[in-house]
Amino acid sequence: MPHGVATLFLDITEQHKARRRTEISHDASAWIGGSLDVSRTAQAIDEVLVPALGDLANVDVAEALLEGDEPPEGMYPREWLPMRRVAVSSADGVWPEGVVGVRDAIPQQFRVRSAGR
Repeated sequence: MPHGVATLFLDITEQHKARRRTEISHDASAWIGGSLDVSRTAQAIDEVLVPALGDLANVDVAEALLEGDEPPEGMYPREWLPMRRVAVSSADGVWPEGVVGVRDAIPQQFRVRSAGR
């Protein structure tokens, strides 16, 4: 009577990654874009990102957008573009002390430059 052992290994890493990307995409489509309000949309983005892709997430936008304007355009940096943090998310629900919070202005060293006209 024959006796034996058979072993089969399947690498499902790519399948797992593809399934996870699909889940994140589904969550994003369900949460993001339901509002024309910049702050609500930013918070929806954060809620999709945490904890799916990280422990902390934030969205910073040009202050001009919050006032209903368009930020300056151009290719060559000339002036600092005023930015404001509009959304934060943390996996444990606590935003770290000392990190720029919601509605706070972004310090100049972390801002992007604009061409200005």
